[in-house]
Amino acid sequence: MTSTEETSAQPAVGAWELWRQDDNGNRFRIGSFDTEAQAGVEQRRFEALAHKQIYWVEPREDDDRG
Repeated sequence: MTSTEETSAQPAVGAWELWRQDDNGNRFRIGSFDTEAQAGVEQRRFEALAHKQIYWVEPREDDDRG
């Protein structure tokens, strides 16, 4: 395998984002993670704090609309 193939096989850095929505409907990105699993661990940690907020994980959208 060449170094180009190795690089293309690795996931994008910060490819998954953790978001929250507060009681007023405001949405905030609170973290970027290399894997969905890492983001999920952090999501569960925030949910365990028992705040009345919604947390979710979604893939990062690249802003290539330039």
